[in-house]
Amino acid sequence: MIRPRAILAWLPCWLLLLGAIHASSAGGPLAVHANGATRELVKSERAGPYELRVGILPGIPRVGNLHLSIQVRDAAQGTILTGGAVTVTATGPEGSTAVGPVAAVASLESPQFYDVDVPLDTIGRWNFTLQVEAELGNAALDVPLDVSEAEGFNLIFLLALAIAFLALAIWTWDRVRGRRRRRRSKA
Repeated sequence: MIRPRAILAWLPCWLLLLGAIHASSAGGPLAVHANGATRELVKSERAGPYELRVGILPGIPRVGNLHLSIQVRDAAQGTILTGGAVTVTATGPEGSTAVGPVAAVASLESPQFYDVDVPLDTIGRWNFTLQVEAELGNAALDVPLDVSEAEGFNLIFLLALAIAFLALAIWTWDRVRGRRRRRRSKA
């Protein structure tokens, strides 16, 4: 018979293994990323005097919030430009709610990226228009994206919760059983 304490001793290893499996299955090995490993690069194109690199999170656009991360570069020199203004407008299929213009904001931690969250309420083809006003002038870029249905529960996350609950139940059962043994041995 497997002792509950032995199960609890190995629980962190199993949870770590499940987390590693989940992390490795989240993105393919050939994915290209912008702004770290969290935003899938969907477009890198010249717009006027700028090169705009657009990344999104999640990597597959779904109904709900879509995070856009935009990097503005000088197309001639390739240098990253900061201190400009980037606005985003989103129009979707018939029956959807248009968004914007919404300002994409550069944070103090990452001034080279202009970030914005855009709520998407309908499945279908959406067109995102990025307007840039910076030291080299004004430019615009259209980024079309196909938005799919929102995902349901993540099965691996649900499994990890079930294992954690099971471990807690075994631990509690072991503690209660230990108290009963001590009481019986004292009597």
